[in-house]
Amino acid sequence: MEKIEELVYQSVGAASMCWIGGPSGEFDQKNAARIAKELMDAIKEHEAAAVLKAQSAWHLSHTTIIRDANGQEIARSK
Repeated sequence: MEKIEELVYQSVGAASMCWIGGPSGEFDQKNAARIAKELMDAIKEHEAAAVLKAQSAWHLSHTTIIRDANGQEIARSK
């Protein structure tokens, strides 16, 4: 979660600099939107990696048994 917090603070700081000609100038909405999109992409990537990690941990912690039609064990994952 620290990485996401770091990204949020960096993005907010970057967004505050999106003025053309200083704070009294024109706000560069395209640049601000780009920063927001990059932040969202990073959050989604982080979430996807966490889901994959959790799924892998679950699969590694469980034994899978394959049985034939008669109920005899024919293979085991661990």
